[in-house]
Amino acid sequence: MSESTFHITDIRHPDYLLYSDQWFEWRDTFRGGVEYLNRYLKPFSERETDGDFNRRKECTPIPTFAKAAVLDIRNSIFQRLEEVSRIGGSTKYNSAVAGEGSGVDREGTSMNSFVGIDVLTELLVMGKVGVYVDAPAKVPTSLAEEALSPYLYYYRVEDILSFKLDDQAEDGTFKAVLLIDHAINYKTVFDGIELPAGRETRYRLVWKDENGVWCRFYDKHKKIIMYPDSNAEGSIPLGISVVPFVLADIGGSLLEDVSSYQRALLNLVSGDVNWALKSNSPFLTIQQELRTVGAHLKKTSLSAESGAQVSQNQVESHGAGTGRYYDTGLDRPGYIAPPTDPLLASMKLQEKLEDDIRKLINLAVTNKAGSRTESAEAKKLSSQGLEAGLSFIGTVLQQAEQAIARYWAMYENVKSPKVATVAYPKRYILKEDSERLEEAKSFLDLADRIPGYEAKKAITSMVAGILLSGRINVSNIESIVSEIQAAGYTTSLLEAVIAQQEAGLISDELASEALGIEDGQVEQARKDHAKKLALIQEAQTSPEDQMTNPASRGVPQMGEGEQSASEEQAGDDDE
Repeated sequence: MSESTFHITDIRHPDYLLYSDQWFEWRDTFRGGVEYLNRYLKPFSERETDGDFNRRKECTPIPTFAKAAVLDIRNSIFQRLEEVSRIGGSTKYNSAVAGEGSGVDREGTSMNSFVGIDVLTELLVMGKVGVYVDAPAKVPTSLAEEALSPYLYYYRVEDILSFKLDDQAEDGTFKAVLLIDHAINYKTVFDGIELPAGRETRYRLVWKDENGVWCRFYDKHKKIIMYPDSNAEGSIPLGISVVPFVLADIGGSLLEDVSSYQRALLNLVSGDVNWALKSNSPFLTIQQELRTVGAHLKKTSLSAESGAQVSQNQVESHGAGTGRYYDTGLDRPGYIAPPTDPLLASMKLQEKLEDDIRKLINLAVTNKAGSRTESAEAKKLSSQGLEAGLSFIGTVLQQAEQAIARYWAMYENVKSPKVATVAYPKRYILKEDSERLEEAKSFLDLADRIPGYEAKKAITSMVAGILLSGRINVSNIESIVSEIQAAGYTTSLLEAVIAQQEAGLISDELASEALGIEDGQVEQARKDHAKKLALIQEAQTSPEDQMTNPASRGVPQMGEGEQSASEEQAGDDDE
């Protein structure tokens, strides 16, 4: 079938047709704002007029608890991106990854920022995100010319219209992808100055055939866009052997089960605010004989004009600085207010919904790495399960970035690409500092009670990971663990080390090493100690008094014989 019988830009992947409505709802739930309010706030009933509904809408706060919970998850991973290891790759790649020059996206963005702010946020909110690796159209004609500088941009799941994996490659690469670009239109103001003047929709088709990898663009009218480097059919050769597109997928949005909760919360809050503004006003009540008042009784005016007799209800003024009399035998006037029980019940329900939103998002992360056969009890929220889910998301990011590094290297040198090796942290700890310290103390206490040199070393290494994970680079933690394993001691507790040294169980050198004292200090300390003892002995000994026991003169370290210092001192006192 030729393109003349159908528009290729009308093709949609089956998943796109199945989930597109949910995608828009998930994005609205995360984004919030006025659009969310306009789409999801509903009238109370048909009896509520448009005017009342609009006035209620103006006073309705917009809940964003789902967004806050998702950002907590994102930040838990984002703070660990500093520990990502990228080894190898070209000089330009490493420079761009660090955010130098134009960075990885031609805007000076580092790889950590691009992944953590753009890719990771989209991945958590929508469950999928695409990244396209592009490069300038100009191809170097000689080795002396500067190599290509690839760059990245990401695609929202709504802009990934269709795709097909390369079955022959069997490495997760794509045979073809159809994408939507939201390009910016520029308008020349004067003297070559251009400013953005709007956006235009453009379709990007990238595919692989026996002749290489090609790219073709279509405008919003579904006509092929011709560029200077296009061939007669409007196709542009990319000069690499794979479709440079990466699709990261965690199997579903974290907001999949949460969006309905936030919709309910929006309408509950709107109703409560409306009630508080319109109905929560106390009013005065006075007991009266109804036969003596009311509109059915005529009151005479002093005017002689026609209609001087008018009917009117009595209105009582009340408030600060106002008082009134009341007859004997009547109840005292008082204020009554509408019942607050319905409002309190609604507020409690709102609190529960807010808590449920955070719990469901955390549970969604936990289930990313959980088994479908686990019991409900085993899937209760716990730091271990949540950390496992974060590790799963980190693994997805690592695979995506590894593919990005591969395509980047192909653009730079298709024949001998220098591909960087990307490694993400294996564990994501969510505990507070106090929780980390408590866990570390329990492990150290256990290490003191367990016999065996290797067991003590293993537990101490675990403690280092608990305290330092997420605080310093992974390579530094590995170096610290190696240092712990190579050490000739299992504790650095001051009291324990000194007790062992004084008991003669360890040498001065090992005690010094265990306490972290600088090398070479032991010999100097011995000299200083001997000098101190000599000064003490000299200060407390006269030429006429030949000391028989130095311990009795303040130098117990030089004491000899069985006579104690206290006995010799007592003998001197008797004399």
